[in-house]
Amino acid sequence: MPNESASPATYVTHDLAVAEGDLRVGEWHPDAEGTPWLLVHGVTASHVAWAWVAAQSSARLIAPDLRGRGRSTASARRIGLAQHADDLAEVLDGLEVERAIVVGHSMGAFISLVFGERHPDRVERIVLVDGGLPLTLPRGMEPREAVRHVLGPTAARLDMRFPSEGAYRDFWRAHPAFTGREDPLLDA
Repeated sequence: MPNESASPATYVTHDLAVAEGDLRVGEWHPDAEGTPWLLVHGVTASHVAWAWVAAQSSARLIAPDLRGRGRSTASARRIGLAQHADDLAEVLDGLEVERAIVVGHSMGAFISLVFGERHPDRVERIVLVDGGLPLTLPRGMEPREAVRHVLGPTAARLDMRFPSEGAYRDFWRAHPAFTGREDPLLDA
């Protein structure tokens, strides 16, 4: 597996039990003082997306792979914003964290808001990064279809399967945001 951290000495992973499996949780600077940050990634990402933030921070950073993402094994049958939010509370419980600064990116921003609503006593504050705008969906639309309706090509990537890690990397290396960039974190 590629290196998942800019600072290996300050990075650990945990597999924390939740309903129907485990969540892989990356943690940077686990011994840092102060309020930890709970980092929530976007729909097609994993906790590794926060490695660049970790390289610039000395705070304790806790970043789970949401169910159905990254190296988490928790069943995606139980997926939804409320389930993700409750999983985050279980992550904090598993790491014995009472309150956190919650930072959500993209879909993670929506999950962070639901987390704040369902578990307000666990939130110091919430920071939203590129969460998008609320959209009105057609009445009666099934949740899976709603994701495709709102996210289009991004949602289509959720169903993609690659024969190898190399094929996956090649797919992303062709993306304009990544062309010509050599970065071990990006490769990870």
